[in-house]
Amino acid sequence: MKMSMYNENIMTEVSGKENSVNQGKKKYLDAVKGFCILLVVIGHAGGIPIIGGFLTACFMQVFFFIGGLTYKDRYEETFGRFAVKKAKRLLIPYFVYAVILLFIDILLNHRNISEILIGAGGGGILYARHCLLIYNGHENNIFLLDNLNGQLWFLPAMFLTYLLFWILVKSSKGKRAVLIVTYLCINVATNFLPILLPWSLDTVFVTSIVMYLGHCSKERVKCIEELDIKAIFKPKMFAGLLCMMLIYCIVVKINGSINISVRIFGNYKILSVLLYILIGCIGTLAYMTVFAVCENTYFLKRIANCFEYLGHCTIEILAAHIMVFDIIDKMFGYFNITNKYLVYSCKIVLGTFFGIVLNIMVKKVMNYILAKKIDTYVPVK
Repeated sequence: MKMSMYNENIMTEVSGKENSVNQGKKKYLDAVKGFCILLVVIGHAGGIPIIGGFLTACFMQVFFFIGGLTYKDRYEETFGRFAVKKAKRLLIPYFVYAVILLFIDILLNHRNISEILIGAGGGGILYARHCLLIYNGHENNIFLLDNLNGQLWFLPAMFLTYLLFWILVKSSKGKRAVLIVTYLCINVATNFLPILLPWSLDTVFVTSIVMYLGHCSKERVKCIEELDIKAIFKPKMFAGLLCMMLIYCIVVKINGSINISVRIFGNYKILSVLLYILIGCIGTLAYMTVFAVCENTYFLKRIANCFEYLGHCTIEILAAHIMVFDIIDKMFGYFNITNKYLVYSCKIVLGTFFGIVLNIMVKKVMNYILAKKIDTYVPVK
């Protein structure tokens, strides 16, 4: 019997496998994730001029929001079982890819293996942060995760976000309000620390709130699934969307640059934490609207399908694209190719393509392993 058991990736995990997001009209959520992982690749390749800041201001919140939106509450599921399930889906890929990429970096860049494993490289994987201090350039900072695996900080952060979110969901309404205020206070307090905390403990309290808001929006956003190109040009709908995007652009401009991998929420310590949540919610709803329209409009459906496919490969794209960038830089340097637009384009295309290929390879290996286990299983009579 043909097996297809290995299911997607980290951002599929973010959207919740148990809810079958790849079925029916919820395919557009995979397209949103696919678009956002492409923004991650583009951002690391050099970014997008002028509009890049607006497009990427919410692209990490998208995964948290959709994670809450598609979460299905199982009353019988204990915290321990939930944590183990998420650890298998998030932490195993993190440690496997982080170690592999560390050794690839040693080979590609001829680095001293003992210094890397004993020093920041090996310890950085356990600490799960790119650097120890808020990023302000390469001077006077202590780098932890390596050049090729620094982007993987997201996986442990998502794991802890899920655990904090689970506590919120399982709490009574009265306790939930207290917990949300507590989460915000902890996050604001950690904003003033001189170092970045391990496993993104200084950001996961606020990302769990974003996830919870996504969960609370489950019933309210169902109308988005039905939208098509005709619907958005109705006067009231068009005016509402225009106002929403105007508010989003103003808030993003006021708040400034966001990079939660190094605990930067914006220009303001306390206010930016709240603006980060607002930007994430509005931006995610905007992306959901765009790709729901694409999914429900015949001549735009293929665009949605392309991004949906990327949404199934996100963990591999996340893990592999920086390594591909490093190889491209070395090859272009060797052949003395200096055209920055060519380098930029090759990084985006090849970084994404290699992630897709890696996803296919991992699925085949996992399906083979799972099929072997089933073939060797002998039921007890």
